[in-house]
Amino acid sequence: ALFAIENTMCLTLRDFMLRRSPLFLGKSDHGKEQLQAIVNVFQKHFAWDSKRIDEEIKKYWEHREFELGWKT
Repeated sequence: ALFAIENTMCLTLRDFMLRRSPLFLGKSDHGKEQLQAIVNVFQKHFAWDSKRIDEEIKKYWEHREFELGWKT
């Protein structure tokens, strides 16, 4: 995550999870297991407060639900 932030202008959790890593498509849990560790990298680098962290996680899970909606 830090490499993506520092070298590819990755500014959001959703951008990282969907475009900069294989976690969304490559893991059966779509990166849920790694999510907190990744959030911690973003929080530390960008000094996100708890409100921003909650917003970023919410946006990611909403997109996840949208993408996987066909399964239901």
